[in-house]
Amino acid sequence: MIIFLILYFQFRSVSTSLMVFTGIAVAFAGGFMMIWLYGQDWFLNIDIAGSNLRELFQMHTVNLSVAVWVGFIALFGIATDDGVLMATYLDQNFAAMPTEDRKGIRKAVVAAGKKRVRPALMTTATTLIALLPVLTSTGRGADIPGAHGHPFLRRHGRRHHHHFRRSRAVQARMEWRTNRAKP
Repeated sequence: MIIFLILYFQFRSVSTSLMVFTGIAVAFAGGFMMIWLYGQDWFLNIDIAGSNLRELFQMHTVNLSVAVWVGFIALFGIATDDGVLMATYLDQNFAAMPTEDRKGIRKAVVAAGKKRVRPALMTTATTLIALLPVLTSTGRGADIPGAHGHPFLRRHGRRHHHHFRRSRAVQARMEWRTNRAKP
């Protein structure tokens, strides 16, 4: 609820805030899918360069603990970060190029998506690269920080696909407003 209020104060629009907030639901589902996959013996049970990936990333059944929930909270922050990135640019794009027809709205949404896909991918890449030492660490206490990273992995793969779907939702909302305003 606090995240939604912060988003609302940023955008001053319930619909835009809800579209950004949907990233949290996708993050939640993707995080739990990853935790489930970690417990499956067949998941990433392959050898690459003589190293088994399940052993390298210490894949085993993950119990829900405080460390896992802290990982989910961090995941929610990253999920909203990319949504805010896209929504802010879309709002700026619509303010700079007011459109009345469907073709103009589509053009503005596609331009915003092309302009912001690289920063979103860079955020994902840096997060995943930063998590590699945490996920591959061994020794005393290594199981606690590793639990933070489990929810992140699955979610990052689906995140960009979800942002482009949300861009289409923004486009549909703008088209609805345009059609509603016509007599």
